[in-house]
Amino acid sequence: MKKGRFWALLGALWFILGGLFPAEGLCAANTYSPSLPLLLLSEENFVWVCYSPYHRTQKPSDRFCFTDDDILFDLQKIAEAKFVYFRTYGLENCQSKIVTLGKSHFPQLKIYLGVSVRNTCRDNPHDDHCTMWQLNEAIRLANAYDNVVGVVVGNECLEDPAISGNDPVSADNLIEYLLYVKNNLQPARRAMVRVTTCFSWYAAVDAQGYPKFGEKIKPYCDVIMINAFPFWAGKPIEEARENFLWAWREIHRPHRYGPDARQGKQIIIGETGWPSQGSCVGSACPSPANEQKYIYDIVSEARAKGIPVFLFEMFDEPWKTAEGSFGPYWGLYDKNGNPKFPLP
Repeated sequence: MKKGRFWALLGALWFILGGLFPAEGLCAANTYSPSLPLLLLSEENFVWVCYSPYHRTQKPSDRFCFTDDDILFDLQKIAEAKFVYFRTYGLENCQSKIVTLGKSHFPQLKIYLGVSVRNTCRDNPHDDHCTMWQLNEAIRLANAYDNVVGVVVGNECLEDPAISGNDPVSADNLIEYLLYVKNNLQPARRAMVRVTTCFSWYAAVDAQGYPKFGEKIKPYCDVIMINAFPFWAGKPIEEARENFLWAWREIHRPHRYGPDARQGKQIIIGETGWPSQGSCVGSACPSPANEQKYIYDIVSEARAKGIPVFLFEMFDEPWKTAEGSFGPYWGLYDKNGNPKFPLP
């Protein structure tokens, strides 16, 4: 048996056993159910992708409706790239179509449905850009469509000194939202849908952020989802693979999310990637060759070691200029849907 396939099968076996034998003392509301969907016994299915439809001329703050053709074009590209799982970021501007059109046209695709949560637009149940509307819509979709296998309540939505303009919510509010989704899923769907949030590195791991956020919120997550970017750490491309593996080890330290601390829950890298254009961050420099090398390295490690990882991201998004000149260029595909390099 090839080494990569051996580790993939071993990782899947560990995940199954972890679900069947959870740690003692778990409360029912926070217990990871063994009936939740398992990774397929195939090394390819450890590698997933992040997807947002804002790769054309729009941005999330606009008010409009994505067309069926927009969404079908994108889903076709995801399917052709042989991804099985993908995650989204919000439901505003008719993004519910991702679920409904996915179910009717690409039923093999499985969705971690993203909810955009905001502090200043929280309680309005009639505004699709506000938290409560998105939570209710995610619940409706997860109850009605079995291609929804997860609900991700917020992406890097907590306070973080490295992130500006993210309108952070409090830890208590985020816990409230996680419980709201769990408590409003129908019993049969609750058994199949993972409810979680996606932490930034600061919120999940940092010595200052973890006690305030990661430690407090992790009991309410069905899986632990954390973003990890050697690029943002300023590492040169030659050191990026090892930095990613260092991050994976740091996440698993016993006092953070080791076996006892995470109580049998799976750990998923919610985002990792490398931009193809723009300015450097420290010694981390964007280029098409560097993006290709990083993606190939991470896919190789994910398959060899059984690391579930969402690659960031499917398409370039031109509106993402606030974070730097590299912001619009994280895609595996350009804004027009053309691949930048052959996917491994």
